[in-house]
Amino acid sequence: MTEPVILRFRPTPELVGRAMTAWQEPFDLMKARRFPFRFMVPMMVAGLVVGVAASTGLLELVGIAAVNGALFGFAPGMAFWYAMHRRQVAKLTAFSATRLVREGDTEARLDPTGLHFTNATGHSRINWGAIDAVITMPDATALRMSAVIHPIPDAALPKGLSPDTFRARIAAWRGGA
Repeated sequence: MTEPVILRFRPTPELVGRAMTAWQEPFDLMKARRFPFRFMVPMMVAGLVVGVAASTGLLELVGIAAVNGALFGFAPGMAFWYAMHRRQVAKLTAFSATRLVREGDTEARLDPTGLHFTNATGHSRINWGAIDAVITMPDATALRMSAVIHPIPDAALPKGLSPDTFRARIAAWRGGA
């Protein structure tokens, strides 16, 4: 288990993009038993408040123009937010793709002391204690450190080293960190 794993690969923007969201678990309503109550109770309270306001005439004091203004001001605001969000995501994706081109091939060395990444832009040494999670992807292993993720494609593994054995070796090294 102390034998290092040495890899050479070029991460693609598509792989990095998938790795950045691979840590998320799909939302399963059946597993989230309390979800309906967390969602429905505030909605029921809001409905009750609006119902009481409508039945007592309080809505008339505020005026329908104010209610319509709140509703019709909210929708364009959300549309503007979504457009800006998509724009920023596109910019970050382009930055990431440009960075990957500059970096070129990455040589990675994984051993009991940690990870060593070398590419055209620099060298990184990361202790195993800095790795928060090892994520299994269909075609890669992603190592997450807080908001930074390092995907390692299965195709880059040395012959004879399966992805499962690779992840088991990482788990053993992390256990000793």
